[in-house]
Amino acid sequence: MRRRITRLEIWLLITLIAFIAVLSLFVIGTIKSFVPNANEIKADQKRMLEELKIMESDLAMMAEFVDKFEVIPITPTEPTAEHEPIETTVKEPVDEWLVKITALECDGSYEGALGVATVILNRLETGWGDTIHDVVSAPGQFSVYGSKRKPPITETIIKACEDAMSGIRAFGPEVQYFCTPKAYERSSFFQTLEVVDRYAGTVWCRKARK
Repeated sequence: MRRRITRLEIWLLITLIAFIAVLSLFVIGTIKSFVPNANEIKADQKRMLEELKIMESDLAMMAEFVDKFEVIPITPTEPTAEHEPIETTVKEPVDEWLVKITALECDGSYEGALGVATVILNRLETGWGDTIHDVVSAPGQFSVYGSKRKPPITETIIKACEDAMSGIRAFGPEVQYFCTPKAYERSSFFQTLEVVDRYAGTVWCRKARK
């Protein structure tokens, strides 16, 4: 025996079909809103081409406007007295060992520093070594070499060393020894030398002439 469909079931079926139809229309409409059709694409391309033509026209007008300007050559001018190059003379840096040993050996005065620097350079120039370091580090010559005492370097001492290196000397090339007055009195070696001068707390000597 066949079962009869009730009115409620028919109404539910119709409602379901209607809901599916409405949902389908909604989905189709949504897709169309995101995907432009061929006509819309063509319209956008046409609009872009028109804008490009306008830009080309504007660029052509700007080029004509720039061409009307006259090019003015720039001629370099001679430097004035205010801007003339300044020639500067840079001194060579004074030898580090010359300054250190001079500072440790002298009494701090310009005259004393120039005397010590003169003796060191006189020895260098007469074959006591190939470099200032060779001269000051020779065994038994400069007792302050290797001293842990900090050299009391001043502008005065640096100036004296610079002057000595530039040719300003306190003595002639034969003066190659110096010592304190006390050292001279108790040293038989120094007493064999000829005393050239005494100043700045130092006795300056050279080998005795025969």
